[in-house]
Amino acid sequence: MSRIFISGSSTGLGLMAADLLVSKGHSVVLHARNAKRAEAVRQETEAIVVGDVETISGAKEVAAQVNALGHFDTVIHNAAVGYREGHRVTADGLPHVFAINNAVGLYPDRADRAAQAARLSELRYAPSCRRQS
Repeated sequence: MSRIFISGSSTGLGLMAADLLVSKGHSVVLHARNAKRAEAVRQETEAIVVGDVETISGAKEVAAQVNALGHFDTVIHNAAVGYREGHRVTADGLPHVFAINNAVGLYPDRADRAAQAARLSELRYAPSCRRQS
């Protein structure tokens, strides 16, 4: 069977996918945004990684936790927010929706991911791309 990491898997579709995969005999590592969400998840999974991928440093921390667990056969990037979320800018100066929905480039364990993370940290939106208040 496969070893699988699922981001954004403490609720909703990510948790449903984890339940199904565990029932099929796969080894699954979950991801929760914070300790409260992790505590609410009572699954027969290998581990739960905790961290918020909204910021680059947070996404790198989640990536480090995932990478420390070793090789994964599959990664399901489910952590995301929808366009209906209120517009706000993260501590990194990125639109919230963009930051979370693009955190996938930071993991799993691949050498090229570090280069992607470095490029993402240098990304700046042009004024014309920012939502006007």
